[in-house]
Amino acid sequence: KGCILNSRVLWTFATAARVLGDDKYMEYARHALRFMERFEDHALGGVFWSVTAEGKPLDKTKHTYCQAFAIYGLAAYMRAAGREDRLYSMARERAFRLFRVIEEYCSDEGGYGEAFEPDFRPAGNERLSDNPTLMERGEVAQRTMNTLLHVLEAYAEFYRAVPEERIRRAGVRCLERFLQVMYNQPERRLEVFYDKNYRSLLDMQSYGHDIEASWLMWDAVEALIPEDERAPYRAMCIDL
Repeated sequence: KGCILNSRVLWTFATAARVLGDDKYMEYARHALRFMERFEDHALGGVFWSVTAEGKPLDKTKHTYCQAFAIYGLAAYMRAAGREDRLYSMARERAFRLFRVIEEYCSDEGGYGEAFEPDFRPAGNERLSDNPTLMERGEVAQRTMNTLLHVLEAYAEFYRAVPEERIRRAGVRCLERFLQVMYNQPERRLEVFYDKNYRSLLDMQSYGHDIEASWLMWDAVEALIPEDERAPYRAMCIDL
């Protein structure tokens, strides 16, 4: 069982319950929420990539992308359930634990790393830099646009659930990095794969990521950025 899939299932049923106003979907959201505990590393923090069908750790890699998706699902549950729900506090505590993991162990002065060992030593990032050209050159991306995008997505959802300034500031830093670093304005695209210093490793355009990012970034802007400061982000999203 994969943590990302479980997190997306959690997000889906919680959001269905909230948007459709139908509490029957919360039963399935709670089922996914309860299983989230199986992915947690209670000794060192964070969530593993996968567990067995019985819930035993399988792939113990701690990918920033995976931590973010867990926050995304937990935040959606909080938004749907409300503070009176019996599992609300558990979801909130887990989300904050993962937020601290990302900000303390998965980040550095330049942004976010990609993959880590269980003790948060850097690990290979073959999963999210699986590109034939990079493989031929023997390169692995140390930073990716995709990971930053889903950290941003998680923080926007988390801020809507728990509107604390530290969450908003973390999300704004992601948006600023998109605008100032990852947005290639002359080519009207986001760069995809980077080395640690944000040197783009490939001359390519990922149309799927660009259209996904245009929607997710604007959604985050509406949650995190004051209205009178949105113009540069709006221009970028429309351009993409």
